[in-house]
Amino acid sequence: MAVPKQSQPAPPAELAAGGAGGRRTAAYRYSRAAIFVFLAATVDVLNFLDRGGQARYLLLLVPVGAVAAIRLRRPSGVIRRLAPVDRVLLALWLFGLAGTLYGAFVKGSSTTARPLFVPMSIGFLYLFVLDRPTEAETERLLRAISWIGAIYILLAAVVNTGFVPGLAAYKQFRNAQFGFEAIGLAAALVLRKRGLLFVLVVAALFNFAAYPSATSVLAVAGVLITLFITRPTASSARPYIVALLLALAVVVALLNMQSVVGIANDYFATVHKVNANYGRLAVWTAGIDQFRQSPLVGKVFSGGTVAVATRFRAGSTLQIPYHNDYVLFLAEGGMIGFGLLIAFVALLEFTIVRRYWGFIQTGQIARANLLRILLCGFNAFFAAAAFNPVLEGMSRSATIFALYGLVMLQGAPGDPEPEPASVSPARPARSIGRT
Repeated sequence: MAVPKQSQPAPPAELAAGGAGGRRTAAYRYSRAAIFVFLAATVDVLNFLDRGGQARYLLLLVPVGAVAAIRLRRPSGVIRRLAPVDRVLLALWLFGLAGTLYGAFVKGSSTTARPLFVPMSIGFLYLFVLDRPTEAETERLLRAISWIGAIYILLAAVVNTGFVPGLAAYKQFRNAQFGFEAIGLAAALVLRKRGLLFVLVVAALFNFAAYPSATSVLAVAGVLITLFITRPTASSARPYIVALLLALAVVVALLNMQSVVGIANDYFATVHKVNANYGRLAVWTAGIDQFRQSPLVGKVFSGGTVAVATRFRAGSTLQIPYHNDYVLFLAEGGMIGFGLLIAFVALLEFTIVRRYWGFIQTGQIARANLLRILLCGFNAFFAAAAFNPVLEGMSRSATIFALYGLVMLQGAPGDPEPEPASVSPARPARSIGRT
């Protein structure tokens, strides 16, 4: 496949200013609000967004306010047509949010899934923004994402040096947040910032030496696989072949769980790290037992997000998160909740990969790079979610769904280039954002 060397030509004035007269598209203005969520989660060294009270949800008002300002500026009752992945996410959101609110206000559950489903709401905000960023605006968004990812990695290195005593106790820079680090590394690599990439790799290795988690190894493997299947010169069939091989590998691993646990035990012994396998197995077993009690819908997320289990070796009682979002969805949402989650992940992967190849073929390189970098981040999050409470953290959930909106806002390769200002209300929404 021939690789275009540059994006499709555009009028010089529009490329320089993002629109005639220096006016930005509405999509660009919303995209900056979405990226602000990513920035806030990155610099949250004290982990307020995961440990704080109700005030932490005020962060979600930033993208909500951006959409409100856009619609007030150009009122319209038109919204985008839902893509297939949007429909699955909407079903998951309605299913989980209804149960979560019931558990919080009727059952009085002390630990609810609000940090998961309330931030999920911002994933739909892009539907109210009817244009998409220009290629030049997407270039600026890419630079911002690259620097935010770099800031996360460097902040983690500062925390791990112990230069500021006590910061490591907040656990902001640990397994569940590895998607942030993946975005920083992938952006520096894809955008060919060699000097920055060298610094970030050194910092990332230092972070691994300070906290040698097995999850980070799996997440790195996920990022490398993502970069491999999205090489511009590769066949467009490569992602599907690799996906099939990975599915087979997961099946083999599940059928040989004792061997997998043995390998993990050997890893912990090699890196001299506390073996958390037995604690995880205890809460995973508790989650599976809860799933068996109500296999269709679980507790519809009305019963909290922690497991009560007995540690296998120590015999002590644990009340901690499931440390596996997939087990959480099985236990709390049954086959319906788990099936919707898997369907969302699969459709998101399919949508991004399909649009990525379309952007490559049509010479929209900035859009293709944005999708490739964020796909690395999503895959790192999804890999980490098998061993950590990723979606249960408000900072991660808000970031994932803010960036989801940013991906979907790019539209499909065949969509028309945006006009200088926001899309006119007269333009039909179903012509925008095809899958």
